Amino acid sequence: MGIQLLLFLVCCTGGIHVASTSTDSRDAAVLRALKEQWKNTPPSWERSDDPCGAQWEGVTCTNSRVTALLFDGNQLSGKIPSTVGLVQTLEVLRLDRNSLIGPVPSNLNNLTSINELNLAHNQLTGSVPDLTGMDSLNYVDLSNNSFAQSEAPSWFSTIQSLTTLVMEYGILQGKVPQKLFSFPQLQQIKLRNNALNNTLDMGDSISQQLQLVDLQNNHISSVTLNSAYRNTLILTGNPVCTTGISNTNYCQLQKQTTNPYSTSLANCGTKSCPPDQGLSPQSCECAYPYEGTLYFRAPSFRDLSNISTFHALEMSLWIKLGLTPGSVSLQNSFFNVDDYLQIQLELFPSIGNGKYFNRSEIQRIGFYLSNQTYKPPPEFGPYYFIASPYAFPVELGGTSLSIGVIVGIGTGCGVLILILMGVGIYIFQQKWRAEKAIELSKPFASWGPSGEDSGGPPQLKGARWFSYDELKKCTSNFSESNEIGFGGYGKVYRGMLSSGLVVAIKRAQQGSMQGGLEFKTEIELLSRVHHKNLVGLVGFCFEQGEQMLVYEFMPNGTLRDNLSGKSGIPLDWKRRLCIALGSARGLAYLHDLANPPIIHRDVKSTNILLDENLTAKVADFGLSKLVSDSGKGHISTQVKGTLVSITSYYIETFWFRNG
Repeated sequence: MGIQLLLFLVCCTGGIHVASTSTDSRDAAVLRALKEQWKNTPPSWERSDDPCGAQWEGVTCTNSRVTALLFDGNQLSGKIPSTVGLVQTLEVLRLDRNSLIGPVPSNLNNLTSINELNLAHNQLTGSVPDLTGMDSLNYVDLSNNSFAQSEAPSWFSTIQSLTTLVMEYGILQGKVPQKLFSFPQLQQIKLRNNALNNTLDMGDSISQQLQLVDLQNNHISSVTLNSAYRNTLILTGNPVCTTGISNTNYCQLQKQTTNPYSTSLANCGTKSCPPDQGLSPQSCECAYPYEGTLYFRAPSFRDLSNISTFHALEMSLWIKLGLTPGSVSLQNSFFNVDDYLQIQLELFPSIGNGKYFNRSEIQRIGFYLSNQTYKPPPEFGPYYFIASPYAFPVELGGTSLSIGVIVGIGTGCGVLILILMGVGIYIFQQKWRAEKAIELSKPFASWGPSGEDSGGPPQLKGARWFSYDELKKCTSNFSESNEIGFGGYGKVYRGMLSSGLVVAIKRAQQGSMQGGLEFKTEIELLSRVHHKNLVGLVGFCFEQGEQMLVYEFMPNGTLRDNLSGKSGIPLDWKRRLCIALGSARGLAYLHDLANPPIIHRDVKSTNILLDENLTAKVADFGLSKLVSDSGKGHISTQVKGTLVSITSYYIETFWFRNG
């Protein structure tokens, strides 16, 4: 389904948009498919079809190629389309904490450049995704989904680049592969709340980088311990903790800590500040800090008592954010329910700049943290930042406004209101005129000459109305590449509807268009005719000065092209006989069974079309005539058409019989 959607988008819009965008055409098509597939996409996606040039929220580009899709916590809903696997340059894919459903596309492992994959906290189903071949993958989190129960997937033993593996609250069963613990860069394994069982054997080649193995609440019955591993192993909630184990520390949870880590605050004594202010560690004075919470999703350590680790983070923040030393306060560090390292952050204005940050400083710092331009020390790993609102001062500089200034502001506001009212009235008038024009352009507004009522809209059987814009879109603006024929009526174009149906669109040229009443009569006639040897009418368009008929598409073209050998399909005697019989059946239906009967009056080999099975279908009723014309009171069977078409009819009929 995702591939079909992509092909349709490329067919209908790709040729128009790609040439003027700064996004690679392949990536742009994929992201447009995402916009069609997902609900609750960011508003910025609606402003332009150029994801990189218009800076779509959540999309990161390098040299016109998409390198990161950061949609964590965006409340997206829908399925993950397989087209995502076509973005070969993708390095980071974060879809965690959304409402995505359905299976993970099987071609996701085509993303061989990806180094971070996070699909946690969704409602994904089906098999655990196969990540084999993602040889650059460092971080992967598939927690809290509804995958089918399975053994540990094979890629647990093949992706040597892994640093963090998280798959909690899942359906893993069986034994943890021993080879997983030997990956040279591996730092964390978090597989708690699964159904892993048997003996845990970490082997003799444990990675020297491995800091944490969290296997809480599984079914592990015994452990083969390796004396070389001295870091954190958590087995709480496993049967092994009730049957006896030599190192009981493995069956105890590490306590959380809420101690502050800002060294400067220790020198401020017991001084306190009002509730809406904080104590600046650099001056021990009260000020208005820029506050927020840092969430580190995969730190490489579990020990929160090592103050030097947090000193390094504190120093990194003030240096990379351009603040003065000591202006950073880190407090309340602990591992939350999602097992993220959560830290309360306060940033204070520099000494001499008053108690507040100005707006440009807040915007700069917020951009660095929220868009992850700031990079923390490597041991903290990937993060995200949620800021608290900043309370800017009501008055800057401590001065009050004079009466003259207030009067001037009031007068300016009054003028502005009058201007806005005028603009509003103008917009309302323009909208009313536009709606009136649209109403007048509706296809059923008038069908008779001089706007006279002719009995309302046409009575159709099986045909539908198409808008001009819909047919223009599915033919790529009636491009020459989609032109498949022409005649006295006008040109014929190949098009693909939004449903995927391929059709032939007959567009009347200016000199051959009929009056509204005549066109209505014709489509009513064509919509009543249904036979397997007649080309069926799918619909019509009658707006914006256009008259178009939409027919089913005949892939093998005209009988004339097939008789002349242009199509490359040999017509033996049996096929010719079948075509002749099919054509005769179609004409017989028109003459005898149609209600009222119809004389075609322009039968020739170019008006007999062949479908994919070489079934003959009579086409072009544009010159048809009802057998009983009550308006004129006589029967007409005169052959119609140009002299050339009538002559070619007799020549080709002879060829058909004797060819």
